[in-house]
Amino acid sequence: TVRADVPTVVLVGAPNVGKSSIVNKLSSGKPEICNYPFTTRSITLGHIYVGPFKHQVTDTPGILWRSDDCRNEMEMLTLTALDFLPGVALFVFDLTGESGTTARNQLNIWNELQSRYPQRRWINVVTKKDLPREKGSDGVELPADVIHVSSSTGEGMDSLLLRLESHLTDLQAEFEELAEEKAQIKAEEEAQKQREEEEKVKHDRLTAEATTKRGGCYIETF
Repeated sequence: TVRADVPTVVLVGAPNVGKSSIVNKLSSGKPEICNYPFTTRSITLGHIYVGPFKHQVTDTPGILWRSDDCRNEMEMLTLTALDFLPGVALFVFDLTGESGTTARNQLNIWNELQSRYPQRRWINVVTKKDLPREKGSDGVELPADVIHVSSSTGEGMDSLLLRLESHLTDLQAEFEELAEEKAQIKAEEEAQKQREEEEKVKHDRLTAEATTKRGGCYIETF
């Protein structure tokens, strides 16, 4: 199952742009078919190691350029993944025309997601570099930092891996810092609880002693 508590590379884009192929290429082992923690839908899950740390790499269902009201359950799953899975979002463009979604509409999807998730770390990829572009796609202005790759030949994958490793290294440091903060807060809460329990024991003991003394004085006075 996909874990929502570790840095994850989430591949997003239109249907049939080659997301699963990139997951297969990036993964250090054979990707598995797993379920998201918030649905029973199956997706492709692989793993990538950066130093001693193991991170998730997963695709998502293709998303189309349309309003949320018109999107189906699978498209909304992609948005849910971006909502809940921490890490890097990798947007995949396919300019060959094979995906069935025009380059212009893919750019529209990219612009929407950039506006929708401005705080996310993004990496932009054009896949199928080994194939000719669709006529008219040259007029589409892609992000300046886009990386061109081919899952078939492996071209550009080294550059993509270097970009991913840089982001994942930073994310791992952030996760560790957050874990330390949570551990410190928990330790402080437990220490406070211990102090309160000790104070209660002390208070109960003093109350019992005072009650005993009052009882003794009462017997002597009588």
